[in-house]
Amino acid sequence: ASVAGEEEGRGRDGAAGAAKVKPPSHRRRSKSPSRAGSATPAPTALPQPPPHRPAPETRTAVRPANPTPAAAFARRVRSFLLLWALPYFLQRCVFETINEAAADSFADMVESRLRVDAPFAHPAALGVFTASNQTVDAHAASLRSTVATSFRLLQRKAFSLPKLALFPAIALAHPRFVAVSLPVALFVDSIKSKGMAQLSAAVEALKREEKRIEAVRSRVQAHDVQHAPVLSALQASPFARAQWSSLTASLSRLHRTRLLLQGVRQWVQWLYWQDVLTPGVEVGLAFLLEWGQLSVCDIWLFARVVEDALDLILMGSRAEAELSTMRSDVSRLVALHTHLAQLDEAPQLRCSSDDMATTPASPTP
Repeated sequence: ASVAGEEEGRGRDGAAGAAKVKPPSHRRRSKSPSRAGSATPAPTALPQPPPHRPAPETRTAVRPANPTPAAAFARRVRSFLLLWALPYFLQRCVFETINEAAADSFADMVESRLRVDAPFAHPAALGVFTASNQTVDAHAASLRSTVATSFRLLQRKAFSLPKLALFPAIALAHPRFVAVSLPVALFVDSIKSKGMAQLSAAVEALKREEKRIEAVRSRVQAHDVQHAPVLSALQASPFARAQWSSLTASLSRLHRTRLLLQGVRQWVQWLYWQDVLTPGVEVGLAFLLEWGQLSVCDIWLFARVVEDALDLILMGSRAEAELSTMRSDVSRLVALHTHLAQLDEAPQLRCSSDDMATTPASPTP
């Protein structure tokens, strides 16, 4: 019995030892007795596969639900050109030509009245033109320039009337935009107008002086040419040459100065409208787009309406050069008209053959 119990215990130990046997490792183990009973080292971690990365997203063009082919768009453009653009082109050409012809005819009639009727409307009227600092050509040019400038300004405003008719509706639809933009535009324009008024006054003063010297030179040259034999006999040609040279030099100096100031004025006007006023309107449009009160299709029309409205309100500043020239021309014409009107008020002496017969003859020595 004891032998059988020992065999049975030895069998259990052998089974347990067999269960604890591990497969041989590729590493060389130490046979040191101190490590015989120690714990088995942790197995080496196997390399992990790289993390999964999603494939790059492919971007495709977003097409509208109902795409319009290029051929269909070309057909629409062709129909627009034939049905709308061409009739407008013909109508604009015909009416603009008739309008310009009528304006030129009116200007010719007014100039003819000044050149032909005014100098001979009174026996002493021709003397008024002779005593004036300006020649008849200068007065006629001033009158024609005034008529042409007035016609051009009125035509420009009449052409913008259809767009100006939309401004009240825009002002009612966007009161905040109008309440903020108009005071700012008027304030900036008032600052610019002060400098431009001084510049325009200097230009007009130079222009008046230039016309006066040009009139004097024309008269001097006409006189010297008429009396050329006398100048040659008196050997006064060097004196006449010095007079002509002095007048020409003065006229050239005034002309260059005037052109310089006019160029500065034109650049200031263009840059103000292009880089100050127009960007201000675009800033207002950007806010309206952000607030959702304006669609993309209405940007061009809204901008044109606002620009034309500002052009009408700021007409005095926008047309400063033209208006200053017209004021100078009108002042010269008013002075001429005043002198001609004084001739009608002056008392006139009337003689007749009866008065000469009754008057006793003076005794002869």
